[in-house]
Amino acid sequence: MSEQLQSGYTLIELMIIVAIVGIIAAVAIPTYLDYATRAKAGEALALFPNVKMAVTEYYSAEGFFPDNNGEAGLDPPTAYRGNHVESITVGVDGVVTIKFDDPALNNGTFIFTPTTVTSGPIQWTCTTAIPSNLVPAVCRP
Repeated sequence: MSEQLQSGYTLIELMIIVAIVGIIAAVAIPTYLDYATRAKAGEALALFPNVKMAVTEYYSAEGFFPDNNGEAGLDPPTAYRGNHVESITVGVDGVVTIKFDDPALNNGTFIFTPTTVTSGPIQWTCTTAIPSNLVPAVCRP
């Protein structure tokens, strides 16, 4: 009697592999999309330090916060445009508003509010209406 060698996978084994790949994709894709959206929001944090420094320097020199980009020595709000950031505006009392131009971020905003402390650097508080799972840690409640 001669033995036949069987090679390859059965249909059931292939179906199990496809099911496992489907489960992994169902978990990985939404996680990746959240990560990609947080990276888009991170663009604002890359543009913010220059504005933050200008507002801080103005406060150090004048003793109060600027009320607009011009007072802070900054370019107009739309000059700080990025791939996902529409503008960065300095408002009353040095409040910095970063407006997004991205549907994934609900075209929302980050609002950084400066607070003076008797001793030490100016403290910045971030508020936003964008869901917390889509923003960097600095803007989470």
